[in-house]
Amino acid sequence: MLTSQEQQEQAELTSQRAEQIGWDNDRVMFFKTKLALYKIPNQIKFYEFGRNQDLDEIIVSDFFKATPTGRFLCVGSANGIDQTYSLLQKGWSGVYCEPDPAALVDPVHGLFCATKEFNDNVVIVNAAITATSNVCNFYINKTIALSTTKKDLSNSDSIPIIINSCGVNQLLDYIGEDFDYVQIDAEGADTEIINAIDWSQRLPNCKLIGVEAGIENWQQLLNQGNYVIAAVTEHNMYFRRLDL
Repeated sequence: MLTSQEQQEQAELTSQRAEQIGWDNDRVMFFKTKLALYKIPNQIKFYEFGRNQDLDEIIVSDFFKATPTGRFLCVGSANGIDQTYSLLQKGWSGVYCEPDPAALVDPVHGLFCATKEFNDNVVIVNAAITATSNVCNFYINKTIALSTTKKDLSNSDSIPIIINSCGVNQLLDYIGEDFDYVQIDAEGADTEIINAIDWSQRLPNCKLIGVEAGIENWQQLLNQGNYVIAAVTEHNMYFRRLDL
């Protein structure tokens, strides 16, 4: 356990590293303030901006390099060409959750097309994953990966439709929760999804979490699931579980 002084010193050093790789001042200060509250030591790897998708894939692949088979849950998959794809290629199975119908059926860049050679190992859920099940507005963006359930994150030419939403706990009840890796990129809904999960009870085998909105969820993931921050890229944060 770190003393208050050690926590502050660690926060200072880590925020300096974040500033060196190009984070803007507001983000550095926010990160520094949060780091000062950490209760245990963390060896956080920061990655330079640029070619972010490659970096994220490297992080996940390296973490699971000694795990030839496993199962992942991807919330907000778009076309599925992300850090989970290399896991499929090595023999994993996975569940992709994507509410945008265009992201599924595009004949060149759609999820169905991208994962067709792995059909036996892939389950696709066509719904928005939220805190509770309901129906909701969904704003389709010309850029598939930026479609969102959040009006304030949509743009002026987004097309609104009404879709089904599935509560994350109801989803886990249905598909199971034996996932080694959980990835959440729900375009503004990340925090509400994480908050809806009791990490002390659910997803007991999850070793790594990749999430777009990360540091806001630090205390919950630590207190409930014993997760600490392992790596940070430009857009994503990775939490590893200490006891697995």
